[in-house]
Parts: sequence; structure tokens; C-alpha cells
Amino acid sequence: MKCTPTNQVQRIALFFLLVLFSTCIAQSKECELKITADVSELNLDGKIYLTVNNTGNKKAKILRNYHAYKMQILNAFVYDEKSNEFVPLNFNYADIDFFRQEKTQLLRPRKSKTYTVNIFETYQGETLLKNHQYKFDLAFNFDDLYECKLDGFTELKNIEYKPN
Repeated sequence: MKCTPTNQVQRIALFFLLVLFSTCIAQSKECELKITADVSELNLDGKIYLTVNNTGNKKAKILRNYHAYKMQILNAFVYDEKSNEFVPLNFNYADIDFFRQEKTQLLRPRKSKTYTVNIFETYQGETLLKNHQYKFDLAFNFDDLYECKLDGFTELKNIEYKPN
């Protein structure tokens, strides 16, 4: 096959397209975090375990601690023993500065970090009584992880708290 100027330009263009495509693929996998929650011990002591897993191929900047003020209790109901049904709670929602700088750490690829957060330490949770039964949703603030693609949730729905 004879190498003509047109053929050479096509090869160079194809090479650059291949490099551009590979770069886009590599960058799309750079910073990815998967977030999961474990509420299995919620009824024991009000604790929720949040796990951040780095599924990408580069280090990710994450919070050293995940504070309870970054969670909001939404759509809360308390069990009324007189009527034997759940009745709505009127909560105030926190107007908190979520953009406050927190200490961070680097999470290496294929590593994870688990945070322990107690619902009774949230803004609204301070008003909950530990001996009552509740249903609620929990909203989580992950704005600190804005540099990464997040896979997982930002809200847990229909959580039940029944004290033991």
C-alpha cells in the first residue's frame, strides 16, 4: 500500500481520535465513589454506618469524619399508642452551613472508609425520645465529595426506629 499524503493525514487523524477516546474513557473512571449504608444497628443505639468505597483509579479526597449535622430527618412520624398509628411530627429543618470546611483525607483506589453516625445527634434527632417508635426518611449531604462521580444514594426512605 502506497503512503500518500491523504492516507497519512487519515492515519494521523485516526491516531488522535484513538488517543482522545482513550483519554475520555480513562478520565471517566478517575474519581468514582460508591456510597452504601448499613442501618442494621439502628434500633440498638441509633447508629448508621456509611461506607464510601473508592471504585475509581485515582485517590479521592473524602472527609476524615462525617458529622451527624450533615444528615436531616425528613417526613418523620411517631407511633401514637392511643390511636395505634403513626402521626406526623412537625420538625424544623436545619439551616446549617454545609459548606464549612472539614478536615479531609485521601482514599486510595479499591479502599473504603466507614463512618458511624448517630441519628440522635442530628439537628432534629436531639428532640427524639429514645423510647418511642418512629418512621422517617434520612437525607445525607455529600457536597464535600463534589470532585468525584457518586454512585449510591443521597436519601434513605422509610426507616423505622423501634427501641429494644
